[in-house]
Amino acid sequence: MIKLVILIYFFTSNQKSYICNPNNPTGTLHDILKLESLITKYGDMLFVIDEAYYEFCGKSVAYLLPTMQNLIITRTFSKAFGLASFRIGYCLSSAQNIATLNLLRNAKNITHLSQVAAIAALKDKEYMESYVKEIVLFLNALDFIYLTL
Repeated sequence: MIKLVILIYFFTSNQKSYICNPNNPTGTLHDILKLESLITKYGDMLFVIDEAYYEFCGKSVAYLLPTMQNLIITRTFSKAFGLASFRIGYCLSSAQNIATLNLLRNAKNITHLSQVAAIAALKDKEYMESYVKEIVLFLNALDFIYLTL
């Protein structure tokens, strides 16, 4: 895994940066303040932060959205909501960035069934939280087994 501090040596003008946080497959969680520093320092660079596993860590750079036009956050219903087969996710960003993304996407890129499933999932936050807790317990048990071998 490349450390965030090393990334700056690869930055060029008019570049985009895609960062998974937490990282997949390593699970490494980047320091939020370091991410904030990069996003702020390189304001002319677009940062796409993939937060597919956000619900498992609760750490996000979403608080930067009101002031940073160079930030797009992607999230999915595949992991914590258990809706992988529905192929549905969403972006958080400025109104201008979302408008640009809407120009690029197919208006029917999400099936009606996927939309209904996502809306239902959002209405049942308790289920999602219990599902996340169950997965975390399972993964911790696997870590324990691995460490005792």
